[in-house]
Amino acid sequence: MKNILACVALVLLMGCETTQSDHSQLIQRPFSEVDASQTIVLSKGKTFEVTLPENPTTGYAWQMEVSDLSVLKKLSYSFTANASGRIGATGEGLWTFRTLQKGQATITASYERPWDDNDEPTKVITFTLQVQ
Repeated sequence: MKNILACVALVLLMGCETTQSDHSQLIQRPFSEVDASQTIVLSKGKTFEVTLPENPTTGYAWQMEVSDLSVLKKLSYSFTANASGRIGATGEGLWTFRTLQKGQATITASYERPWDDNDEPTKVITFTLQVQ
């Protein structure tokens, strides 16, 4: 009976260790515009976020372009409105990415009206990533 309990406890501990390991794959601090001035070095298999101020009610939105999709993959996007609830207040865009393999890639963020082909972006930010 003691052997069975010991085996069950061991399996439960192994399960806890795996769960903690999976959570450590997410970089805890999202990258922002200040991080664009330097090369961001990450290991393969890491999930990270990029956050930028955004106000889609003006028709402008960030367009994210990844230079090498074999190195980096965009997973998701979400928008959080300003907590004040005021119409037209700037909120926050949040993009989630995952590194896939070793190499270098850039994320080019262009703040533009995606429907207007004649309008130049009002701002362009480039993040350079080195995956080891």
